[in-house]
Amino acid sequence: MGPSSNSDERDGQRPRRRWIIGAIAVVLGVFLLLFQWREARPALPDHLGAYALTRVLSGHDARQMVDRLHASSVAPTDNVIGEYRRGERRATVYVSMYDDDRLPELRYAQMHERLAATSTPFQELSDRTLGPLRYSTCVGVGQRHYFFAVDRRLVWLAIDPPDADTVFEQYCSMVVD
Repeated sequence: MGPSSNSDERDGQRPRRRWIIGAIAVVLGVFLLLFQWREARPALPDHLGAYALTRVLSGHDARQMVDRLHASSVAPTDNVIGEYRRGERRATVYVSMYDDDRLPELRYAQMHERLAATSTPFQELSDRTLGPLRYSTCVGVGQRHYFFAVDRRLVWLAIDPPDADTVFEQYCSMVVD
């Protein structure tokens, strides 16, 4: 009876071990999916201070809008645009997501170079930092504009004055690690 009862105990523990291993695998899988989703997820909070998100464009519509704003085909496949309002004041967030880690920084540098070297509706281009974030800002078309690269995203914000700096800082505190 001794060997057989020991074998029965081991056989009884095998389903429990499989269940535990299966549960751990599921939890790890969910964690990895959430981590990947968080990293690729465009950052469009419901509110930017007192500004409420009123419209979201994504997919083909967002890509067309980004290309139209640049008067050429520059947008990557994944883009999202969030329009915010506070009464008559407006703020717009444009986010382009890239598969390659290097492309957002490259596109940021190209945008900066183009704004600095050519005649555009944007003036007063300057470089600044907010904590670890390096960004550029300019004014034009009645708004203050901010743009930067973070993770695999290139972000451009257009915000009506006089709230621009405050709204930009709030946005960064919500979406930049």
